[in-house]
This record gives sequence, structure tokens and C-alpha cells, in this order.
Amino acid sequence: MRKNPDIWLKWNAANGSNLHGVQFRIIKRGVELLKIGGRIVYSTCSLNPVENEAVIHRILKEADGSLELVDVSESIKGLIYDKGVSEWYPASKDLTLYKKFDEVDEKWHTQLRPQMFPPEKENAEKFHLDRCLRILPHHQNTGGFFVAVLTKTAALPWESDKVTIEELENNSKPPPHKRRRIHGYREDPYVFFNSDEEIWKSIKA
Repeated sequence: MRKNPDIWLKWNAANGSNLHGVQFRIIKRGVELLKIGGRIVYSTCSLNPVENEAVIHRILKEADGSLELVDVSESIKGLIYDKGVSEWYPASKDLTLYKKFDEVDEKWHTQLRPQMFPPEKENAEKFHLDRCLRILPHHQNTGGFFVAVLTKTAALPWESDKVTIEELENNSKPPPHKRRRIHGYREDPYVFFNSDEEIWKSIKA
């Protein structure tokens, strides 16, 4: 709030929800551009879990093991931060909090989506969302930040369906010849007869 004090005049709970889809598309495109073994840092200046842990949980879930959330605690000694959370309650515009999407009033279904909710408790541990960093303003007299570091360990599930430029070059073939399309009734313009055909004799006569 310190860098934008008038935000309270236009803030509502839908702001973060509206950004979830944008944030997800950004990180999804980012990991698609990564080579296997590469790392990407996802960071926002928001502390809303819907823009942060919910986005990381969603990309990890869709990546199905091809992305790993990195524990960077040994690399940032001295930095004060809170660990990422595995439980949060998305809020509708009227500030009603929901534990599960099934509880959301139908009129808010365009604002709150299933992907914005936390993982089930029995599955939360495998996503290691505690490896995310929450840097709060009072920690070091800064703005508020969320940081997560991801490593790409294998090709993403949806990448296997894509043909790379290198594959196209290695398997390049000339394009197939396209036959000219003739509209309307098609017939050969000429009929040829051999000189010894009986029908030719009758035509000549």
C-alpha cells in the first residue's frame, strides 16, 4: 500500500481473482520456453494467495511432475520471509470467504473458479508450497512480494503434441501437389478414337 496509497479507493476482493488467469498464462508460457533443467522465477508484488500459491499449485498440477518447486532457502540466508501457504480462502466480491468451490454461490462462478482453491489436505504436501517465499513489508521495510522458483525436469505433458522447428527441418518434405479444384460439372473436353475403331468409321461416313 505504501507505493500506491489510493489503492483502497478502488480495491475489492475481485481484483486478485481477475488476475489469476493472466498470471497463470504468464507462468505457463514461461515454463514452455524453458529448456529441461532450466529455472524460472515467478514473482508478484501481491500477497494474495489466489495470485500466488494458487497459480503455482495450478501449474504444478497441470505439469504432472515435469516441474519442481525449488527450495532456495540456502541461497538467501539473511533474507527474512514467511513460507508459502497451503491453505487459503478465496473471497467473492462481497467478501464472503469460501473453503471449497462447491460452496460458492452460483452468481460468483464467473469470478471464482475451481483452480483458485487450495489443494486437498491429503495432497498438499506433494506440491511443497512451503518452498514459496512471502516477503512482508514489515520484515525488511520493503514492499510486499511473493517469490517461487521452478525447475523444469522433463517435457511438459502438452509439449509432446507439438512439433519443434528442428523436427520440421529434419523431416522436411516438399508440400504435396494440390490438384486444381473445378467447380460445377466436370467432364473431359475431348474424346479420342483410334483409327481402327468401328465407331470411327461410322462417324467419318
